Amino acid sequence: MTNTIEKIYELIKTMPEEQASEVLTFVESLQQKAKTELQRSAKDDTLKEAHHLLAEYA
Repeated sequence: MTNTIEKIYELIKTMPEEQASEVLTFVESLQQKAKTELQRSAKDDTLKEAHHLLAEYA
């Protein structure tokens, strides 16, 4: 584990379940945000490639 992960783990182990659940919800929202941004980036790349191909064959 990385140092950051170890620090987070050590802190969460001491938290009440309700607070740990809030941390989990926050981390899951960060994960979803990253996934959405990755999908958006892939979509943008696909559109750029499509425009390039259209210009090439126009």
